[in-house]
Amino acid sequence: MNSRPPRTASGTIAKFPFGRQPGHDAGTDGDVFVDAVDGLDTNDGLSPETAVRTIERGRQIICAMEGDRTMRIMGDGVKYREAVTTNSYNPFPNPKLTSLTVKGYGTDLPWVSGAEIVRGFAPCSEEDAAILGKNWRNVFKATFPADLITGHKSYWRMMTTENGVPLKLAQVRGNEKVPAFFLDSVLTMMSSATDPTISAALNAENQIATIRHDALLPKYTDRQLEQAVAAVHVFPNFVRALRVESVSDSVLHIEPNTFHFGGSKEYHYNLLNLAAEIEKGGWAYRLEGGRITLYVWPRDPRNLKSGIEVAARKFAWKHSNNTRAVHFENIGFEMCANDRAAADGILLNLNYGDNITVSQCHFRLLSGEQNQMLYVKWGNNIRVEYCSFELGQGTYGCNMDGPSAKMATGNRLVNCFFSDLSFTPSRHQKQSLMAVANNYIRRTSAAGHANTNDFKGGCDRCLCLGLVTDMSEQGRPYQGYATNQGSSRILYLHSILPTNSDGRAYMDQTTSRDVLPHAGGDNALINCWVPHERDGKWTTFGAIMVGRTLPASNWLVLNCIAPTIVAAGGYVFRRNNLLTDAKAKAADASETVLEYRAVYSDPDNRNWAAKSGSPLDCKKGYPVAAILEQWEELFPDVDFRHDPWGRAWDPMNPGIGPWGRPWAL
Repeated sequence: MNSRPPRTASGTIAKFPFGRQPGHDAGTDGDVFVDAVDGLDTNDGLSPETAVRTIERGRQIICAMEGDRTMRIMGDGVKYREAVTTNSYNPFPNPKLTSLTVKGYGTDLPWVSGAEIVRGFAPCSEEDAAILGKNWRNVFKATFPADLITGHKSYWRMMTTENGVPLKLAQVRGNEKVPAFFLDSVLTMMSSATDPTISAALNAENQIATIRHDALLPKYTDRQLEQAVAAVHVFPNFVRALRVESVSDSVLHIEPNTFHFGGSKEYHYNLLNLAAEIEKGGWAYRLEGGRITLYVWPRDPRNLKSGIEVAARKFAWKHSNNTRAVHFENIGFEMCANDRAAADGILLNLNYGDNITVSQCHFRLLSGEQNQMLYVKWGNNIRVEYCSFELGQGTYGCNMDGPSAKMATGNRLVNCFFSDLSFTPSRHQKQSLMAVANNYIRRTSAAGHANTNDFKGGCDRCLCLGLVTDMSEQGRPYQGYATNQGSSRILYLHSILPTNSDGRAYMDQTTSRDVLPHAGGDNALINCWVPHERDGKWTTFGAIMVGRTLPASNWLVLNCIAPTIVAAGGYVFRRNNLLTDAKAKAADASETVLEYRAVYSDPDNRNWAAKSGSPLDCKKGYPVAAILEQWEELFPDVDFRHDPWGRAWDPMNPGIGPWGRPWAL
């Protein structure tokens, strides 16, 4: 047993070494102090007692300083309602300012927020019953100018929260339906994976035509359903709001659309603008004459004073065009929305910057389409560590893009936590020597078509180490699959790879002819695990399918546990794998094929512990020390020989599956 457990920056043992560590202390040293509660922008900002009120004023002061400087932002849950911009000229017109560190301090995070508080709520009157239904007496309303939403004009994307928890869009009774692309909280998603009464029919072009939901839709009249909008999660990484054209026998007939639904037989959707009575925890809005009326049935009426917020701006912090070191630590970023796909909607945008560290930060509450909680464009030597990414609809977690003419290099995404994101949590393009290590993912990748981790667009010599995925029944409806798209020399090591909605766990995804960065590919899956789900959907694609990219890539698949492994092309060297589908075929005498109930204690109830005498406990692995040493030379800062809790692993006696031992889930 290793005696060197992982530690946080403050030195305490990390019991759950993923995401921002509770109680993390970033210290109190600093040069400029910002305090939105007690600060004044007329102060000098040089001490906590003379703090300025806004981050913008703090930026102006630190801009004139020299050397390595730190801006301290008061935490304690205080919110800074600013869209902050820093770049080569702001605060770096001064060549003597060599680096900038931004840290939170206090007992809780400061939040750089794209939200605005809605005030002035009053009880609804009987005249509102036509909009709200019979529950109008429980509902409060406030009216405000539409230009309170300063960063975008897509009011339906504004996301409404009560004390930081998303409210569910209820309905708007009127002539207009909710405009296209409204995206509600991921927590309100309904899925055929958990509700067997949900099904959908596709037309000849594999486009969604009807939705049936016997547990819900018969409760409403056809007239009510006809003004509904179905926000459907579809391939690839899209959420679309589809109008209901007609209803028959409580079946929704969807407007003609161009959605290719992929191979999924599971359907995930939110039903919006349903004209039922508003319920507790619901909200609605009307836009008339340049003013928005917001209706809320609060969970607690005391929150109406200052606890109702709407997403108002496109971004929280944008940093760009800088080669000097920048460090963010102990900062929260929340509640932005965008106007159109992939335009803005970014909580922290690191644009053309190198040598940046993002540590112990929390990203949450993002609404739109193809938003990004953390976006890194063309940056080198970026390190993202111990960060949490939660609650995003139409949202990626961390997305790192390299330049078109060359690759970004040396980036790290380590010890992070991703939860309740409807798109890919870890997505990276044109990267070289990138490590994605020891991250935990649950309830992401809606409809199973997005990925858990994706190296795409020509990555080379990249590592996914120690990926842990929530394998509870609750987590499964949102799982995606790991993939390599047109990339080479990719290593997946010690990773838990769940099957998505059509049975894929790992796949070379791109079948078009790519020019690989390294001819032949030379990729590897070592000591990984794919659980054996009851439905057995991997029979079409294979739980693990390698060699599918054209030109076909060469692969090593060693010491893995999976229902099936399919070689779609190239040369695949397979040794010491355990296949849990009794119909699977071994590729080598070192591989074992065994029916999954002989491997796991109680897999039908998701108990993945090894059955007594199972090869899961005793099967020897193929020695991988020589392979590992090559990767250790490429990534000298990455610990390949200890799991996230610090327990040692011997590559000469590697066992099978993650870290070569039974694992707790």
